[in-house]
Amino acid sequence: MKSIEHIFIIRSVLPFLNLNVQNVGNKVRVTGIFAFNRKLNELEGVPGLREELDKIKRGSLYNQGLDAIEFTENSFLKINETIEAIKNKANAILDFFDASSPIQEDAIDIRLPDVTTFSEMEAVFKDLKTSIEVTLNTTGVDHNLKIFSAEPGSIWIKVALGSKIAVSLIGEICKKALDFRKELANAKITEQRLRMLKVNNDILESIGKNTVKLHNELTEKLSKDILSDRPNLEQAIVKQVAYSIDTIAQLMELGAKFLPESKDKSIVEAFPTHEQYRIPMQEQNKIENSSEL
Repeated sequence: MKSIEHIFIIRSVLPFLNLNVQNVGNKVRVTGIFAFNRKLNELEGVPGLREELDKIKRGSLYNQGLDAIEFTENSFLKINETIEAIKNKANAILDFFDASSPIQEDAIDIRLPDVTTFSEMEAVFKDLKTSIEVTLNTTGVDHNLKIFSAEPGSIWIKVALGSKIAVSLIGEICKKALDFRKELANAKITEQRLRMLKVNNDILESIGKNTVKLHNELTEKLSKDILSDRPNLEQAIVKQVAYSIDTIAQLMELGAKFLPESKDKSIVEAFPTHEQYRIPMQEQNKIENSSEL
């Protein structure tokens, strides 16, 4: 995993790496443990945090399987010291990265799918142009797109879009692309199970048509969700955004990721989290497992 992805994980996790704490007599009641532990798990693989992560995972906060636990003040103090050490180290990593690679508030980092030929790379850039540049032009969003740099040693590119609203729009499209992948995966699981039951060809043909219909209707619905605040919405804009959702979903299936450079909370929340990128992969595993039964 490259440094850009580590930075994205840290930025996604840090604002939510908190416990709810309440003093109850001479005890400290801690709640929200499940959510905290899920965020903690996302930091796996980030260099420099291994010792503190292991320390938390060996303790009762991680291992009791409870969302609320009461600790003595001394016990909680030790746990909190480790949590603060994780936050301090993570912030130090961010500071180092920011110093060596200044943030552009209007930029996103894109991890390209793994490609092995120039023809494949050309196809990827064509899809990116259609799903980002053409969409920004079609929707009339203020932008000034420029490709600035790629991270050495990996297939990452930095794309400045020229405005925060353009970055937010692409983030929303990326989120809807993940929703689309998940819904489509569920439909494919149902189709796969019916095929295993050896239903007749007419039913299978009907299922196939319904899957195509779902594909088209879902991308259009997700597109309209993104554009819901626009009056007098033109169908050409809806279709272009729907096409972007579909295209970015396909790129994600091949391993692409879209990460905002900005620390602005509203922009960070407009994009999928590191954890959300893994969910469609889990759905794909279900499809593959169902086909092996």
